[in-house]
Amino acid sequence: QGSSAAVQSELCDIVADGAICLGGGKRVLTTDAASQGLVAHFTFDQLKGLDSSGNKNHAAVPPVNYGAGVGGKGHAAKFTGGTDYVEIRNHQKYTESGNTFTVELWLYLRQDSTGDWRVLFQKGRNDGERTPALFLEPLTRGVEFFVSTDDASQPAGERIWSNSFIPLHRWTHVAAVAEGHTLRMYINGLLDCENQTVGSITHNVGPMYVGGHPWRPIGGVDSYIDEVQYHGRALSTDEIQAKASFALGG
Repeated sequence: QGSSAAVQSELCDIVADGAICLGGGKRVLTTDAASQGLVAHFTFDQLKGLDSSGNKNHAAVPPVNYGAGVGGKGHAAKFTGGTDYVEIRNHQKYTESGNTFTVELWLYLRQDSTGDWRVLFQKGRNDGERTPALFLEPLTRGVEFFVSTDDASQPAGERIWSNSFIPLHRWTHVAAVAEGHTLRMYINGLLDCENQTVGSITHNVGPMYVGGHPWRPIGGVDSYIDEVQYHGRALSTDEIQAKASFALGG
């Protein structure tokens, strides 16, 4: 409790358990509404990488730079593709989701393929822990969705890869869904690929990283990343399409 309060005090100008009234009650500040099963939500609209899911699991290493957010609203985390990344501490609710969860984010690529695997999102203490992970492929702008499993024949994890490529200089919505042994990936709200894992998904207690991570210093993504969300359930196709409506509408 004391340690948690100290961390929040370092990240927040004001720490409160409820709404805050200003001007004799003329203005009320309260938290964002959280959807069912939402475990983490990073809008990057604040300079300190705050988690607006209600779980107060704020970023330990906030983004260094900011750019315009998706749709020109708010801000997005800006990455150079080098050593910069956002680190988010482990939270017990991540592993409590078990073999059913959803990771989604908005991505604006500013650079083409570089010949290296590049990290959009990964949770783990090292490269061998990949539940979950989203990578850009080395020679294309395709996305691969990894999970670690108990299948000993696949120590790097099991994966699916997108059929479509992420365009340059345009916002793209990416959603990765795990449901039991089924992995699905949606690009701009449309089901892009789906497959079954051989093993069962295994979780880790490592941090989450966005835009890169410390053991792959040249594997970051020259990009803007916005609205990163982790759900402890499988979002439906309708829900994902609703979230990606900006991209579907052009």
